[in-house]
Amino acid sequence: MPYDVEWNEQGVYRKFYGHVTGDEVIANTAAIFSDQQFDHIRYLVSDYLGVTSSDISMEQASYIAHMCYAASKSNVQLKAAMVVEDETLDALGALVNFEIEELAIPWETNFFRSQHEVMAWVS
Repeated sequence: MPYDVEWNEQGVYRKFYGHVTGDEVIANTAAIFSDQQFDHIRYLVSDYLGVTSSDISMEQASYIAHMCYAASKSNVQLKAAMVVEDETLDALGALVNFEIEELAIPWETNFFRSQHEVMAWVS
C-alpha cells in the first residue's frame, strides 16, 4: 500500500508515496468514506508530494468525484484539499474539483504545495 492514513478528531490526513494507481486511491477513498467517523470530520487532506509516478485515468478521477458526491450526503461540512506538485496529478485533481463543482457538492476544496499551507487552511 503506497499510502498512510492518519485520523484525528478534526479530520483525516492521507499521504501517498511511490507509484500510485487509481484503484489504490479509489479503494482508500472508499475506506475513508465508509468509516463511521467520516460523518463527523471537518477535513480530508490528500498529500501527493511523495508520489514518484502514477497511473490514474480521467475516468477514475471522475469516479472519485462521484464518490465525493455520495459522501457529501452524510458530511456536508467537509474541507477537502490536495497537496501536490506533479503536473499530471495536479490536472487530475483539477478535473475532480471541476466535477465536484458541477455536481454541486457543498465541500470547500483547495490545492496546496506544502503540508504547512494545507494545515493552516484546515485549522
